Amino acid sequence: MNGKTILWTGGAIAFLCTLAVAQTASAPSAKDPDEPGLEPADYAKVAEAIRPSSVVVEYALKYDQGEAPYGGGWIPEYGYQGLYLGDLVRQERPLAVPGWLLSNDEVITPDPMIHPRFLKSTTVRFGEQRVKAEPVRFSRGQFGMVLKLAQPLRGARPLVFDAQAEEPYLDVTCTRANTKWTFRIKSLAKSLTAPAGEAPFLSVSPYCLIVDGQARPVGINMNGRLPLDKTWKGAPRPEAFLSVQQSQALLNDLARRVDRCLFRVTLEFRSPKKKPSLGYGEGREGVQTEKQILGLLTDEHTLLLLTMLNPKVTARLNRIRVHVPDGPDLDAKFAHTLKDYGALIATLESPRDGAVVLSDKDITAYEDRFLPAVEVRIRGEKRVTYFQHLRIARYELGWKDRVYPEVLVRDKNVFLFDEDGSLLAMPMVRRPRVQRDHHDPSEPQLTAATYVRDVLADWDENADPSNIPLAEEQENRLAWLGLVLQPLGKELARMNNVSDMTRNGKSGALVSYVYPDSPAADAGVEPGFILLRLDVEGQPRPIEVEVSSTGPNWFPALWQRYDEMPEQYFDRIPRPWPAAENRFTRMLTDLGFGKKFTAEFFHDGKILRKQFTVTQSPPHYDTAATYKCKPLGSTVRDLTYELRQYFRRTPGDPGVIISKIEPGSKASVAGLRPYEIITMINETPVRNVEDFEKLTQAPGELRFEVKRWIRGRVVKTTLDLEEDKKSPSPVSQPIPATQPTAE
Repeated sequence: MNGKTILWTGGAIAFLCTLAVAQTASAPSAKDPDEPGLEPADYAKVAEAIRPSSVVVEYALKYDQGEAPYGGGWIPEYGYQGLYLGDLVRQERPLAVPGWLLSNDEVITPDPMIHPRFLKSTTVRFGEQRVKAEPVRFSRGQFGMVLKLAQPLRGARPLVFDAQAEEPYLDVTCTRANTKWTFRIKSLAKSLTAPAGEAPFLSVSPYCLIVDGQARPVGINMNGRLPLDKTWKGAPRPEAFLSVQQSQALLNDLARRVDRCLFRVTLEFRSPKKKPSLGYGEGREGVQTEKQILGLLTDEHTLLLLTMLNPKVTARLNRIRVHVPDGPDLDAKFAHTLKDYGALIATLESPRDGAVVLSDKDITAYEDRFLPAVEVRIRGEKRVTYFQHLRIARYELGWKDRVYPEVLVRDKNVFLFDEDGSLLAMPMVRRPRVQRDHHDPSEPQLTAATYVRDVLADWDENADPSNIPLAEEQENRLAWLGLVLQPLGKELARMNNVSDMTRNGKSGALVSYVYPDSPAADAGVEPGFILLRLDVEGQPRPIEVEVSSTGPNWFPALWQRYDEMPEQYFDRIPRPWPAAENRFTRMLTDLGFGKKFTAEFFHDGKILRKQFTVTQSPPHYDTAATYKCKPLGSTVRDLTYELRQYFRRTPGDPGVIISKIEPGSKASVAGLRPYEIITMINETPVRNVEDFEKLTQAPGELRFEVKRWIRGRVVKTTLDLEEDKKSPSPVSQPIPATQPTAE
């Protein structure tokens, strides 16, 4: 593009007039706007002529309940975007945008979509004059609104549109350049844009005034798209706007609808049977027993619950309570977890009116449109709603080539509605195929309601059968291959000649042990194999195997001084063996039992591919059978596969492991310690917790044969069942906060 630029200053506002020559394929002619035949002085005259019609709109902003103001739209200096406006408040200056005087008491200006709770006042400035103003109309289809002035501005001149004015036309915008309010004037582009399936248009500057060479206003545009049918010419038409009363009526109606279809919902969970692991964090959800979320009524019986729960958390789901504004709480029953979205489906026991209508319309038809909207937040045990209008600024292509609308606001937790009350878009989180951790993977993304309609219409295709509530004894179930895996690292990857396949050891794992009779053993996997990745049925990309280091094995030294451990620290002793649940087994479990996958190994210079199905593991420590002997003050568990491997016990060796010792109990006084293995009682083998229970039912002396890791010893105590019934329960001593937390 070629052009000349001059700086012209007049009155209180400076104007930058840019003479620009657009390049087109057509040859120039006398009427061609690319060759308007105007000199720089002519542009300066245009600026001088329209200056009395140009004003500045200033929004004085404030914080609301500690929250910084935000808005969106076309804003000078920023362009089209959502804005965080807290800096303006701290700098004690207003948000300033340009405006054009339509009449003595009306100004048309960009629509910043700032919620009223953030507004202290709106002022229109002309020169040194400042006049209060308030909205009276909102554009239905462009980023614009009209303000009414409290009184006319002296010396200002309203625009007088001439739809018959002839070409060439000029494109005039007003913005700030080098801190000064500046006109940018250029010839009206003849650049044609023709989107597939839509009417073509001319691309112009966002929020521009169009004038002829004599500075006569011809039209005004607020979205950068000029239709070819000339309907843009002339003054803005009243039918293109909604009055403040009409817009408020839409928001009032929306508030009534939202009270009937969008609820605060409490999810109640059982306390987890297993304490969170030090080496494998589960986040806050791993231990929480209650969660407040939003629920959307999609038909008289069905609630769409907007939350991302991983299978381990869903397993503990115990109750769903729906808090309705017009009556007592309602119970709902879990039905499904969505496979591709962060949402659950629940059903109400009795029907309820007021379900939302999910629109089936093409979301791309709503760009720039005035849309009633509600932002909904959960604050403690309250549902907080903010109603306003928003506009879709642009679209993005996403998952499976679907179209996602973008609104220019800070908080994406908003619901967009059509003027007819149907839901156009809602916040949804895309559920990853495999979660590598226990935190929500992303922020909600506005998702067209028509996609949600399709999901709700086909449960067989869209529900995840493995992400469901489970009985308490099943909540810690795990999948397995039967492998003990060791992370590679740079040196081990080099030694095994897999640096190029594992990103220098950042992915991949060395097989250090294979459990007998496991899926891996049956498939011929051996120690020394390198597990590279998994190719899962139905997933678009393979899963790179990543495992965490278990850290140094400092427990053998602790065994040597175990008798010195004060009893009040017993429940803080971490488990010495690697946990059955780790990133790899959790990932397999989250894939879902029955899922088919191919594991890719490297061995002896070759790539080996083994076919597997996700299979539930045998009982592990956290799912093992348990017995609590109150007279002894101890709890024992069956030996499981990972315990036998760590303690070097064969499947035929007897033993139960002590999982808990109560401080002050007979077991503690006798010298028993957590994680010791009791192999015999009174010379009778103890093969499981049932044997242990039987052998501790009779009073008298008990002689325990105990294995502390690999060393044996004998512990004796006397059991007086009648005396123990009368004795008060032992009380644990306070534990200093400086002690480490047990696994």
